[in-house]
Amino acid sequence: MSRIAKDEGTPTKANHFMRYVRLIYSWGVRYGKMPRNPVKGLKQMKERNASASQKMTHGMP
Repeated sequence: MSRIAKDEGTPTKANHFMRYVRLIYSWGVRYGKMPRNPVKGLKQMKERNASASQKMTHGMP
C-alpha cells in the first residue's frame, strides 16, 4: 500500500485499492475459497486533510 501511496498515487488511492482487496478476500473467506483474510486488520494510510490544504492555498491561517 505504501508503494501505491508514494510512487503511483495518493494515500486516498491506496486506501481505495485496499478496500477493494479486502472486499475480494472477504468474499473468498465467506465462500470457503480462502482460510482467512490476509488484508483484515491492516491500517489505512493517513490521508491529507482537505480543509487544511484549502486554507493553505487560500492564504488563511
